[in-house]
Amino acid sequence: FQADGVTSIAQLGQLSSRAWTFTGFSDGNVAFLGNSPEDSDYDQGASEGGVSESGLYAFETQPDNFSLGIQPGTGDFVPGNITLRFQNRTGATMTSLNVGYKVYVYNDQPSSSNFNFSHSINNTSYTTVPILDVVSSAAADATPGWKAYYRVTTITGLSIPVGSDYYLRWSSATVSGSVDFDEFALDDISVVINPSANFVPFNGTAETFVLNGNATMSGNLEVVDNLNFNNNAKLGIASNTLTLTGTVTNTSLAGIRGSASSNLV
Repeated sequence: FQADGVTSIAQLGQLSSRAWTFTGFSDGNVAFLGNSPEDSDYDQGASEGGVSESGLYAFETQPDNFSLGIQPGTGDFVPGNITLRFQNRTGATMTSLNVGYKVYVYNDQPSSSNFNFSHSINNTSYTTVPILDVVSSAAADATPGWKAYYRVTTITGLSIPVGSDYYLRWSSATVSGSVDFDEFALDDISVVINPSANFVPFNGTAETFVLNGNATMSGNLEVVDNLNFNNNAKLGIASNTLTLTGTVTNTSLAGIRGSASSNLV
């Protein structure tokens, strides 16, 4: 992805509107199977962050890793929505869904915005999951840089037939400030349908990690600020190292699962 637009027939560097929709930009919304205008908010290209012009970017949040990025601005994505749809092609009815993703924040402005998750069976009525909300600090960082916030949830009580769609949404709005806004980026979205033994994978460095469902470590993981367990969630370390330099909020019995080859620092 290089933020070269959103189209129903996506080329290299573009997003497919067969899967993605956007609302809230001054250049108009992009619906499913729609096309973004040329030279618009939707094709701002690649950047390391710290931009001033609002729009859709491919932010390089890690070396050679480009994330779906948003620079809000007056009249642009304040508020706004990003919606992703996927189809159940597992061959079985989807009764539960394990969802994981990363939100990156570039906190370079004296303002605050949120970046919140919700989900829907019909793209009309959405269910929010407030425990997963990400809110940028109202005070700008002295030395801005990309910081990652890891989130996972498990959605239960579903009955999605084979061949039917399900919808995931990320919404942003202003919390404080009115002119200049922090940048957000979305990356590493993972879903596991009807999870039983396999769960969404995570590794790297997170400021906070909120688990509202099970996850597993696919490599070493460091949580700088807070590791937060909810809803009887479990984190499997496997043969990796989990480094905690902040606090742990744990309401789950045996929330951290390991083995003889796991390391906890």
